[in-house]
Amino acid sequence: MAEFSFGQLRSVDFLRSLVNEIVIISWVLVVIFWLARWQGVTDARQDADRLMICRQF
Repeated sequence: MAEFSFGQLRSVDFLRSLVNEIVIISWVLVVIFWLARWQGVTDARQDADRLMICRQF
């Protein structure tokens, strides 16, 4: 059976925590990206509608 020192266990815990944080941050960034994309598409459609209304007059 392998024996690990306290320092090695702490570094493993640190790396596990770091990976968890990176995963959480990545998900948050993906969600923000998709929300911004959907908002951009909505704004573009609204602008196109406004442009078509202005051209009719």
